[in-house]
Formats: sequence, C-alpha cells, structure tokens
Amino acid sequence: MFCQKCGKKLSFFTGLFKSICDDCSKSNNTSSNVVETRNQETISNVGGEIEYFGLKDWWLNELTPEERQTIITVYNPFGFDKRSLYQGKIEFSTQTTTGFLTGLLSWFRKPEYQTISVKIIKRLNSIPKKSMSIEDEHFFYQMQIETYYRNRESDKTALASAVEACKQQISISSAAKRTFLSKYPSSPLPSHVGYTQLCIILEKQQLYDEVIDLAQKAKKQGWNGEWDKRIERCMKKKIKSKSEKKD
Repeated sequence: MFCQKCGKKLSFFTGLFKSICDDCSKSNNTSSNVVETRNQETISNVGGEIEYFGLKDWWLNELTPEERQTIITVYNPFGFDKRSLYQGKIEFSTQTTTGFLTGLLSWFRKPEYQTISVKIIKRLNSIPKKSMSIEDEHFFYQMQIETYYRNRESDKTALASAVEACKQQISISSAAKRTFLSKYPSSPLPSHVGYTQLCIILEKQQLYDEVIDLAQKAKKQGWNGEWDKRIERCMKKKIKSKSEKKD
C-alpha cells in the first residue's frame, strides 16, 4: 500500500486505516489551519459597504458562509470594484442603508437566490419606516414586489407577499408623486410597479372592477402606463363575463 498523496510506502497497519502517510496527514492539518486562520482574518476585517452601512453583524451572523460567498460572486455593480462590498474603508456615501440594501436585493430576485433575498428583505424591514425617505421606501417596495412575484411558483406565500407590497407602495403613491415631481420637475412620472403588478394579478383573478378602479386612480395621479387600454380591456371582459353567466 502506498500514500495517495506522495507515493511513499505505507506500513501494513497504517494502510489499514489511512490512505496517506503521517507526514502528509500533518501537512494537510497545517494547510487546513492556515485556511481557517485566513478565513477568520477575512471575517474579522470586514470593511467596505458592509461596514459603512452598519451591516457587519448582519453579514457575519445572519448569512451563512455559502451565502456570503454567493453574494460576493454575484454582486457586480457597474463601474465599481466588487471588493468594495466587503473590503477597504469608505469615508462617505450619498446612499442610505435602505438604498444600498435595495440595490443589493436587485441582484438576488431569482428563485435560486431566495434564501438570500429573504434575509435582505428581513433586514430592510427592520429599518424603521419613519427613518426612510419616501423615495427609498418607494423603491424598496418595488424591489419586494419584483422579488416576491418571481418566486410565486416556488414559494406558496410569495404571491400574497407581492400583493401586500403592491398595496404598501400604492399607499405612499401620493407622497412619492410629490417627491418625484419636486426632484425631477422637468420629467414625467415614471411607471408605478405597485399599481401595474396589482392590476395584472387582479385581472388574472377576474376581479375586473378592482382593476378598473386601480387603473383609474393610477391614471389620475399621473403615473406612466397604458391605463386606458387596461380599463377598456377589463370593461369588455367584465361585460363578457356577465353575459356568459346569464347563458
């Protein structure tokens, strides 16, 4: 019998219980210790955006090592060194913690990243809403909607969560409108994911009156969207549905 690592001949009794010699075994243990030491150093020296936004405890205690590695691998914002997520010293940023986490969430909306997206959303929900700007809150709800709706097939609770996020975004739509018009006075209002997605969900559920009411409200507020076409389509579907029931 021979050592599988260095080829050295093993004694009869060593070969019964081991596939490598004592010297190679010691070398493996040393290498493992070095890797573990480096991992510990990496953990203890977390900096970058994670440190700047006060997320070090969340990063180390709420996320698994595998989830942290996935985030490091996937997160790759254009124009930035991805290592700035967890390395280096950031002195100033115009971003808020909510804005940063919302941006981070946008990279993990797919169902295969659900365990990560759930933890990011949970951390976002721990931030008091009164401390958020209306703009931050608006986009946080938008990202929740997009994430939950994508996960509706793999998570039975996701559709209900998407609906709730739509309602929350709609509830601050008047305030969001004032914020957008004040900040971007020469630009029209953008599309509103909360209104649009909830209309889609309700139309699939054949709740045409609710869709019409929502679309009329969104149109009146001035959010970009094909509201007239949606209203017209749902009115036709409503009439057709009533006719079919009579037959």
